Amino acid sequence: MNLIKKLNLIRNENKIEKEANLKLGYKSFTINKLHAELNPLLVKYGIGLTMTVVDSTVTPIPAGNDKYGNPKNNYLVHGTANYELINQDDTDERIQASIPFTGMNSQGDPSKSVGNAASYAYKYLWVTLLGL
Repeated sequence: MNLIKKLNLIRNENKIEKEANLKLGYKSFTINKLHAELNPLLVKYGIGLTMTVVDSTVTPIPAGNDKYGNPKNNYLVHGTANYELINQDDTDERIQASIPFTGMNSQGDPSKSVGNAASYAYKYLWVTLLGL
């Protein structure tokens, strides 16, 4: 079975629904919910997934001082996540997608900016492919 047919079956079987997020003011779903619902379907239908981050930049943005008077930064990250879906029944059949991402962290930890951006790109990939 080709990847498009497999993705259509996953689209019909997935039970991922957006929930109201009062903090953000709109409906969304968490990355944990996406993994819990989607991973068994990817295994069931034999779809592998790889991701490579390219063109990633992290920019510190001065954000005043902490409670001790030391300068602190927020961190803004931009980049692109290249995804490749692989049909495990025919490994020559692949679908590639490039998802630009941006993330921001105001807790002084640049790795959290990258994590926020990577999670967003992963969610956007599946929103696009499955119409979530």
